[in-house]
Amino acid sequence: MKALTIISLLIVIIFITACGTKIPDGPTGASDNDACLLLEGLAKDNCYSDALRCSKVQNIPLRDSCVAELAKLKSDLSVCSLIKSEQTKGYCQEQIAEQKNDMTLCPSIKDQYWQDNCFFNLAVQNKKGEECSLIHNQEQKTTCFSTIALATNDANLCRLIPSGSNREGCLFKLAVKTVDLQLCQDLADVVTRDSCRVKLAEATGDQKYCEMIGTKFIKDKCFEKLAVKK
Repeated sequence: MKALTIISLLIVIIFITACGTKIPDGPTGASDNDACLLLEGLAKDNCYSDALRCSKVQNIPLRDSCVAELAKLKSDLSVCSLIKSEQTKGYCQEQIAEQKNDMTLCPSIKDQYWQDNCFFNLAVQNKKGEECSLIHNQEQKTTCFSTIALATNDANLCRLIPSGSNREGCLFKLAVKTVDLQLCQDLADVVTRDSCRVKLAEATGDQKYCEMIGTKFIKDKCFEKLAVKK
């Protein structure tokens, strides 16, 4: 009688364990009787990964990648939590945030690289320049401000870039794009300011921009460019 009780208890424990967290599989996964069973090692794992039968993949990094792709297919953020690697989990969360176009998901990403990508991609996608300030990587933050500034013709976003060549470059490009003399005037470097006026002269064919140039060799070059265009 006691032996029967122990057996019954073991069956209950096995049942509870089987009902625990399980990696889901894709809707088009191969059956257990397919060709994957005939393979071995990494080839077998790749076969199951390609079929999104992630629960059968033994290699952990490959299984993590499989789960990330499965999460994207299902558009299910909760599936990302089954991933072991924080970097791959971050990629998974970033992809779901993009799918849902939901920037509120970005702060929960622990991997800094993918959190920055999350803020960057959604800021650019929605042309929300103020969100660029949330990016930790300075180079990516600068690119974010510059990209949206040029997309929206918003010079104020260029001015949010820390002083230096990146801010000047952003203002320069925007001045040329919008043919805005005032933006040229705002440039701190004399040569860059004069070069900006040359670009406006070329864009409009108007010599008045050449007349404003203080650097002689640049002014001469400006008039030469307009003469060639006539």
